[in-house]
Amino acid sequence: MRFKQFVSEVERDFYNKVTQFDIQDGIEAISYECGPFFTATGAIPLYRGMKMSDDTNKTIQAHEHPHDRVAKDSGAEFNFIFNAGIEAAFGIKDIRKHTLFCIGDHRHAGEFGKIFYVFPKEHFKFLWSQDVHDSYNNDYVIYGALQKHLARNGVRLGNETKLVDVLKRSTVHHMPPSEFLHNPAKAAPIIAATLKAYEPIGLKTLSDDKDYYDAFIKSLKSAFSELYTDDNLAAAIESDHEILIYDSEGYYTADASRIINYVKQQPNTKEGAYSLEGAYGYLLDEIYKVK
Repeated sequence: MRFKQFVSEVERDFYNKVTQFDIQDGIEAISYECGPFFTATGAIPLYRGMKMSDDTNKTIQAHEHPHDRVAKDSGAEFNFIFNAGIEAAFGIKDIRKHTLFCIGDHRHAGEFGKIFYVFPKEHFKFLWSQDVHDSYNNDYVIYGALQKHLARNGVRLGNETKLVDVLKRSTVHHMPPSEFLHNPAKAAPIIAATLKAYEPIGLKTLSDDKDYYDAFIKSLKSAFSELYTDDNLAAAIESDHEILIYDSEGYYTADASRIINYVKQQPNTKEGAYSLEGAYGYLLDEIYKVK
């Protein structure tokens, strides 16, 4: 899966500064710093699969929020469209460079490595989509939405033409997304030439380059506003779709397998607590005792 490959390639970016905790100290830290997360999610666990070395016996770790990530597997045109679309719709610049990708499905998380519970610190911001399970494997959903909105705004590509193929043949993705959005004098001739080359002559409804540029920007904004939302984290987790935590004061991870082993060692615990969900419930009880 391309999403899996992206996560694996950049995992090193998350461990530049890591603080390790014994379980009880970690529980106390999570209790004090992750209140907004628990308010938003209740008892629903958030997961992330990660490839990590086993050079630590610490179960809970604190991490800085990721920044300046570099993806090797996704195409330049996809990163351009995604970053430009999110900035047009939500004002968030270069979101893929500073996003922590998480999910509510532990099976999906397990495809990326060891399973961890994730706890964003303090006040954090996120996006997710009801239509996009993961943005790499579902890039066709994103391109399809954008092409639909382009048609609504007067740019109709040929019946057999896919926008992804159009953009791959363009140089527009060589521009930083923010420059594309805010420098129409430079961007308009490039995107206009790209779209005109694939627009059937009989369907041309726009005139100059600025019209094509304006239509593209408008379509980016409306397509991504339609696809993504920053509302209802609990619903996002339950959807089992990827969640983009793009701004936080850092986050904690708890090694799920170690937490399960910890629960097994505690007196008077039942076998039902030895699952991922059960162990998370036990962990929550311990966290709430601190509060």
